[in-house]
Amino acid sequence: MRVTDVAVEMIGQQQRATSHFRVNATVGLRANSFEQRQPTRWRARWQLEDEQWRMIDIEELDPITGEPLDRLGRLTGRTTLVNLHQEIAEGRLPAEIGLVIANRPCGGVERAHERSLPVEVIRSKEVDLETFSGQVFQRCREAQVDLVVLGGFLARLLIPVDFERRVINIHPSLIPAFCGQGMYGERVHRAVLDRGCKVSGCTVHFCDNEYDHGPIILQRTVTVEDDDTPKTLAARVFEEECYAYPEAIRLIADGRILIEGARVRIPTPMDFTALLFRLLHIGPAIVLLGGTVFVRYVLMPAAAELSEEEHERFRERVMAKWRLIVAGGILLLIVSGFYNYLMVMKPAHEGDKQYDMLMGIKMLLAFVAFFLASVLTGRSAAFEWMRRAGRTWLVTLILITAIVVGLGSYLKVRGIPDVAIPVEVETE
Repeated sequence: MRVTDVAVEMIGQQQRATSHFRVNATVGLRANSFEQRQPTRWRARWQLEDEQWRMIDIEELDPITGEPLDRLGRLTGRTTLVNLHQEIAEGRLPAEIGLVIANRPCGGVERAHERSLPVEVIRSKEVDLETFSGQVFQRCREAQVDLVVLGGFLARLLIPVDFERRVINIHPSLIPAFCGQGMYGERVHRAVLDRGCKVSGCTVHFCDNEYDHGPIILQRTVTVEDDDTPKTLAARVFEEECYAYPEAIRLIADGRILIEGARVRIPTPMDFTALLFRLLHIGPAIVLLGGTVFVRYVLMPAAAELSEEEHERFRERVMAKWRLIVAGGILLLIVSGFYNYLMVMKPAHEGDKQYDMLMGIKMLLAFVAFFLASVLTGRSAAFEWMRRAGRTWLVTLILITAIVVGLGSYLKVRGIPDVAIPVEVETE
């Protein structure tokens, strides 16, 4: 049997972040964005068994000194603070570390001092939970941080109202599996292996006042190998954390996070087709509603001084052109409306019965509005009685249109309601 140490260097790349914001790292955080990043160095221990090499351990080396980094320190976020500072210093992360907080003296505090970062130790065991939480977030307010990022901060925090959805954490498993009080570090990975899981990973989530419970922002997975140990699995999960945490922070900084109940939605940039149909839906609606009001309440009254014969000829010429605009606008509204509903909105609201009901009502009212617009601008003798009472029906048309717009706005801001997802827990 022979054991040897092999130094391995790996380089990853990610795209540059684009927003600038202040970050509070409680006990540290790895910054996003690896553009020609400083190599991450690992030292693996291999064992020769039956003429085949088998990796039995792996540890990370400091990218500058080459000295081994404590693995527990990596998992508790103490080296992510160093990486965050490095990414900012080298211009790859447009952010600022506003404050570093620890609940006890640790390596992260020392590294913060070495880099002249503002750091405080607020001891959690010397006061009650409410007082401790109040002290932590008061310092965050004073430092004017935009986002509080927890990295191995195992002390519990009560999040005040003004910091709701402004505190995030990363957990080394795929929540809701292997999480909760007492599940951290190698405990998580040992439990994953003991259960015989085939995949594991990490989860970035918003924090609330329960352990590992807030809305999930994103997850990344790794395959669990047959010869994994808690340490080797932890190392691979940590590599994914190095991508997941920065990506989540970048999404928040760019304003691309939509929280809808217990779910986080990350809208993809709208492609050209979707943008085109959105414009084809909004544009005609504005033209038809505005044009109707203008013709009825501005243009036609202004022509009242004409003689009866001239007024009638003027009215016919205006209505002939307006009739074509109304017909084309209605066609565009119907086509673009069905496209937006079937291709964009419905997939996001699958199984949402209330949404389907309100959307059905909106569509019915829209078709009523289309009918009234067609009648009021048409020439059919069957509906002459409606045109003679044009003022009344025009007001009705405007009211119906306002209801349709109101329903559409409500459905937009309503989002996706909370959905109870059953989780089966196996008990012995």
